[in-house]
Amino acid sequence: MLEIDKKDRRLLYYLSRNSRESYKQLGKKIGVSESSVGYRIQKLKKRGIIINFTPKLNYSLLGHIPFIMLFRFNEDIYDKKEIIKYFKEHDYALWAESMLGQWDLMVEFSAKNYLHLIEIIKEITEHFGETLNSYEVSSSTEILKAEDLIQDIYQELKLERPPAIKWTEGEVQLTEKDKQILKILTKDASLSYMEIARKLKLTFDTVRYRIKNLEKKGIIAGYSTSINLSKLGYTEYLFKIKLSNISKEKYRRLRNVIRENNNIVYASYDININSFLFICAFKTPNEIGKISKVFRKNYSDIIEKQDYWVMKEVLFIDLFLDGILK
Repeated sequence: MLEIDKKDRRLLYYLSRNSRESYKQLGKKIGVSESSVGYRIQKLKKRGIIINFTPKLNYSLLGHIPFIMLFRFNEDIYDKKEIIKYFKEHDYALWAESMLGQWDLMVEFSAKNYLHLIEIIKEITEHFGETLNSYEVSSSTEILKAEDLIQDIYQELKLERPPAIKWTEGEVQLTEKDKQILKILTKDASLSYMEIARKLKLTFDTVRYRIKNLEKKGIIAGYSTSINLSKLGYTEYLFKIKLSNISKEKYRRLRNVIRENNNIVYASYDININSFLFICAFKTPNEIGKISKVFRKNYSDIIEKQDYWVMKEVLFIDLFLDGILK
């Protein structure tokens, strides 16, 4: 476990809220110089705590549906490297993590529609054949929470929880220049307008206008920071709750409990299979056991089944869909 001081914690907090803020603005907020901010960020990157800086993209405006697949293979995914390579090069895969226990791999995809979702599943099963032992699918019909930094890390600093993202509905068409800009931002959202302009051989004003327009339309809902919580002594878990005999009121109660939990960073609800799926992080195994018992005790009348699995390692993050270019 790597130790970080309070200033680093504050820095991670503000970077998770807006990774495009200038070093000068960040320095004022955490009480250090502009050069010190740059030094601290580079150190956090070098130590593996900061993975990368990313935009929060609203894929639904691009006509896409996010969904998660869990896989168990008959081969070791680390020994058979082509398994990870396949998903890393997949046009509609956003990110992947290896797992411990029942599942070997979790991959998030984005599909154009439910028919396309079925096509993706069929393509994967046909590609791997007998190498694939089993899989499970969960679509995100409602995003309850999407954060990168658990409140547990900054709670003692008395910093307020970031406001929930407002996901705009509708559909937006991207120009080729918009796609090029988004592809660069998903690699490093902290790049300045000038740096992006140089890479694309566009003017500063063109890049600035187009990014502001993408923000205004809601395609870019914000900018965050991917943080490796395991480096800070946390173990991440993927938790699934299957519901039954549930009323709207009981659903709301449980949804709010999940949304307000300090150790949950991402949560979604799948209306198709009546299930919550969320990612949480704790420093000891006892804590994940406690939250499981709380759910079982307080919601036994509406919970049919609950499971959780250890998330081992981030294998890749690529939030730009190559499929958008096609």
